[in-house]
Amino acid sequence: MVDCGPGTTYKMGRMGLRPGRVGHLFFTHHHFDHNCDFPCFALTRWDLSKGTEPPLKVYGPPPTRAFVERLPGKEGAFFDDWNSRIQHPVSQAIHKRRGGGLPRPAPAIVARSFGGAVLFPDELTTVALTPRAEGAGK
Repeated sequence: MVDCGPGTTYKMGRMGLRPGRVGHLFFTHHHFDHNCDFPCFALTRWDLSKGTEPPLKVYGPPPTRAFVERLPGKEGAFFDDWNSRIQHPVSQAIHKRRGGGLPRPAPAIVARSFGGAVLFPDELTTVALTPRAEGAGK
């Protein structure tokens, strides 16, 4: 998926696309209209998971890694939310009904800030981000 702007998760649901089917997310840049739905998307992906899926891999220009890691981290805005879901008996029961096991794992997100190009392990896919001058259009 490329970018995660306003309403992305809702729009995916309306189209019948499950967040768990997205394994890689690329941010082109960090304006709110490109990343503000990321917390909703990442937490929905996690909350609907069995806990056995590979982590969500997120790539983009700096500060992608810091942006992503701050959200679910122990000092992050969403730590209390997902941590309470892991511990709550009703949430645990729903997770088990979905096919997950206990203890329920924390959200798994791997983030990487980069400039230039990233070659994926399949050696067939390359994604390039090219830096722009400050103030240049989107």
